[in-house]
Amino acid sequence: MRILQGRTYLKGNKSGIALIFILVLMAVATAVFLLIIFSDQPTNPDSIVTVTASLKPSTVKEQESATLKLKFENNDLDHHQISCVFETSFRVSFYAGNQLISDKTYSLTIDAGDPAEERELTVKGYLEEGVSTADYIINLSLYVDGNSVSQESQKITLTVIKS
Repeated sequence: MRILQGRTYLKGNKSGIALIFILVLMAVATAVFLLIIFSDQPTNPDSIVTVTASLKPSTVKEQESATLKLKFENNDLDHHQISCVFETSFRVSFYAGNQLISDKTYSLTIDAGDPAEERELTVKGYLEEGVSTADYIINLSLYVDGNSVSQESQKITLTVIKS
């Protein structure tokens, strides 16, 4: 550095400023990258909400019902719209309370801050005329905020026997 008449000059003034600008830009880009990588979000978007299902009893007489317990884990403690889609025979019906779930899609909202939510649905199965027993496989698919979660589809079997 040299001082001329009260002013300070850097040697190669333009290249020094350009170097400082590039270093600041690289530091900002690195900070943004690290913020994205180490944010509070789960590392796998499919693990934001998970569901576990159980059916009890798994064998019922025709005209009787089973209880399907659904346990939702809210892993990021954020607000989510959840849909469970049940793919099964038309001879299986689902009820939330006394209300028939006609399209076999059950929806709920998980509030921010709730780590878990449990719901119970009633499941009924019906036999075809002349059949004394039937096994109905129920495939459960999960949608979170309108997006399909690639969590492995859960398969539950409901066995219905003649009364």
